[in-house]
Amino acid sequence: MKRDGVGSVFYTCAQGYFQTGINLVSTCEGRSKGWSAVDIKCTLVDCGAPPTVFGAMSTGSRTTADAEVSYTCLAGSIPTSPVMTSTCVGQSGQWSPEPGPCTEVSCGPPPPVNAMDVELTTVSAEGAFPGLTNLSLPMAYGGEAVYTCQSQHGYTQPDGASYTSLCQADGTWRPTSEFQCTLVECGQPPPVDNSNVNFTAVTFGSKATVTCMPGFSPVETLTFTCNANATWEGPEVTCEMVKCAEPPVLENATVVYNSTDVAATAEYKCVEPALKEHEENSTTQCMENGKWSAVGLVCITIPCGLPPPVDHSQVSLYAVGDLIFADYVCNEGFVAQASQLFNRYVSYFSWSIGKERIGMRDKVELLLRFSLDAT
Repeated sequence: MKRDGVGSVFYTCAQGYFQTGINLVSTCEGRSKGWSAVDIKCTLVDCGAPPTVFGAMSTGSRTTADAEVSYTCLAGSIPTSPVMTSTCVGQSGQWSPEPGPCTEVSCGPPPPVNAMDVELTTVSAEGAFPGLTNLSLPMAYGGEAVYTCQSQHGYTQPDGASYTSLCQADGTWRPTSEFQCTLVECGQPPPVDNSNVNFTAVTFGSKATVTCMPGFSPVETLTFTCNANATWEGPEVTCEMVKCAEPPVLENATVVYNSTDVAATAEYKCVEPALKEHEENSTTQCMENGKWSAVGLVCITIPCGLPPPVDHSQVSLYAVGDLIFADYVCNEGFVAQASQLFNRYVSYFSWSIGKERIGMRDKVELLLRFSLDAT
């Protein structure tokens, strides 16, 4: 209502109300000393239900003048209009502006990153943009991909670091160029007494070898591996001083030794009476591998005892197959008298004269043969 300064009043509806009627002025009449009638009606503006935006949900409950409704695109979509609000205009009773529809944005699978595993954050498709499913929604706009270093392959990420990429409005994943992983380090292998430890690297998968020093066991080289837990993995090992077992038994021989340590020796002697072969190789030695070296000595028992002595002669024994031979050689200045020898030793049933060989006066050989079937 407004006075014109003469005696008239103009009526207008307050903001938010519709104005109807044709007579909006009231005049002060002198005769009646009253105001003339006016024809005006003010009705509250109501824009009705706000417009529907495809793929969006709205917030706001009022529908009268100046009421405002905001629109938010459903998960996995973005707006196509720069303004996602609409206002009830009091003068027209209409909502303005009307936002355009939301549109789906898909980024596809997240990009791979070397030495990293990637996992999409699980999101329910309930209430999401129409057409998106539980499988496709995590790769749509706003989807989240979490990257972790492949610990199973020995990779780790810096302390406190977390790597996440988001599906952006332009259909691409947020850059992952700054994501980084490093190989686990195990540090130096643990020392082992009396051994040599060799290695060239201390990162995941690296190998370290442990070899006991000479004279210590085990003899074989042992291998350790740097694992994903940043520890060296391998057998428990201690290098113990090598000791041989008792010297092996040699048939028809005795053995004498003082120690079974490395480099210790043992000497074999044939049990008399015996025929000896390779007597020069009668000693064995404890080697660094914990075994005794080979012995060449062979002791062959003479069941009949030593061959009968012959005055003024030397005798040597040797074996051929199952037979043992005694070879007599007269001392210098003596000759063999075979008949006397035969008569003298005929009572030795285990020894028999095989043949006689008479040579120069100062050297005569007589060959006696042992018969295994003699008693």
